Amino acid sequence: MVVSLFSYRKGNSFVHTMNPLVKFIIFIILSVSIFSPVFSSPVFVVLQTAFFFTAAVCIFAASKTPLSRLKSLRFVLFLGFFVTVFKIIQFDLIQGRLIFGFNLSLAADGLLYTARFFTASLFALVFFETTSPLQLQESLELVQNTIAKIIPPVKKLSFALYLSLAISFIPEVFSSWQKIKLASRARNPQWKGKKKILKSINVFFLEFSALLSIMIERAVYKRRALINRMQYGR
Repeated sequence: MVVSLFSYRKGNSFVHTMNPLVKFIIFIILSVSIFSPVFSSPVFVVLQTAFFFTAAVCIFAASKTPLSRLKSLRFVLFLGFFVTVFKIIQFDLIQGRLIFGFNLSLAADGLLYTARFFTASLFALVFFETTSPLQLQESLELVQNTIAKIIPPVKKLSFALYLSLAISFIPEVFSSWQKIKLASRARNPQWKGKKKILKSINVFFLEFSALLSIMIERAVYKRRALINRMQYGR
């Protein structure tokens, strides 16, 4: 069975046994810090990115995540490639004419962005692979119940449930997308030449529209389940 991106994987590593809420906060801080350099010096930015990348690799190894899971992050490299290309290509509208140009000095910015994005994605991969939605929800509810002892109205807000549902929705997007892709490959033949390009584009839009439909349906279902839970209790 093919494992989808950001899906939970059982294990007994140190990262698995960490408190889900503490782990979530640490990973959020690390991911945000990657894109928030303290100093604007190019050398410092590169060193900071290298530091966070090294930390991500160490955490990845500590979680005992299989190296094969890195294949699921290939889309980050593709996105980084396009970002780099768009940074290099520049155009201006002069006297009604569109003038194109190239600025290779901006290629470093695109590559740096790719490294940052990949590092943040690696943190996210480890978090979702070592933390189940139920573990995160229980941890958030524990915090909410603790606060509610001091401020009783907090109990009625259900922010723990809202946040855990929002976070757990991310793996569902990738899981549904993978199922759609597998079903699409099984139903569509392999085309050649120009026909392959046109058909691939058409199939992609059909797959994407199917993903949106599934996500909207699941969001409605989760909303109804949440309303029922709030009305009738657990």
